[in-house]
Amino acid sequence: MELHDDIGLVIVGGGSGTRFGGDKLLAELDGMPLFCVTLRRLAPVFPADCRVMAVPAGKIALYEEIAARFLPSVSCRFVAAGAVRSGSVQCGLAALPDRCRYVAVHDAARPLADGELVRTVLAAARRTGGAVPAAPVVDTLKQEQDGMIAATVDRDRLRAVSTPQCFDLAKLREAYRRAGDAAATDDAAIMERAGFPVALVPWFRPNPKVTYAGDLPLAAFYLQEESRSAEKGAVVESAD
Repeated sequence: MELHDDIGLVIVGGGSGTRFGGDKLLAELDGMPLFCVTLRRLAPVFPADCRVMAVPAGKIALYEEIAARFLPSVSCRFVAAGAVRSGSVQCGLAALPDRCRYVAVHDAARPLADGELVRTVLAAARRTGGAVPAAPVVDTLKQEQDGMIAATVDRDRLRAVSTPQCFDLAKLREAYRRAGDAAATDDAAIMERAGFPVALVPWFRPNPKVTYAGDLPLAAFYLQEESRSAEKGAVVESAD
């Protein structure tokens, strides 16, 4: 797998897990804690000293111990997360070495992202300064008011975005400086407010975020299907 020397990885894992019913990042997935699956799949693209994960301050030692046990050959620096997502991202950015020119910011609770996705989004970010994976919205969307439908939303130009989101590191830091204490649900919104362009990169493979307990079996299913497909491909290649 191609290694990019000038890009850092910031994994955001500072959420409370209220909707999941506990620390979802420690829930078992594919034989290890969920956050380890995320780190295992993304780490090969990034230099060892350019991987950072933001977690609750009181759990840094726990996460370090777990990572060392399940991924002994994968280096990652764990730092204290902020009170909100934007703060956690900034803590991660501050921990990256100076040689990083680009950064991929990823939600730890999206364990299906892989190196191919990073490379695809990064290629667009190198051209535009920022890029995010996006898929067309396929569901019919309704505006709600007092429990009733208020309007139907035109979905033709709407896109559902996910992570990793890749940016020119200097621009993202500047965007956060301009944002001040303003919070956002993703980094693209911070870039937008600063006037920096962000490209939408079509991505149609599953990349769900584990939010509720019921999302975990779905992630496990996708990982199993991915493994089966890889095994079938290896068998076909061997037969050839």
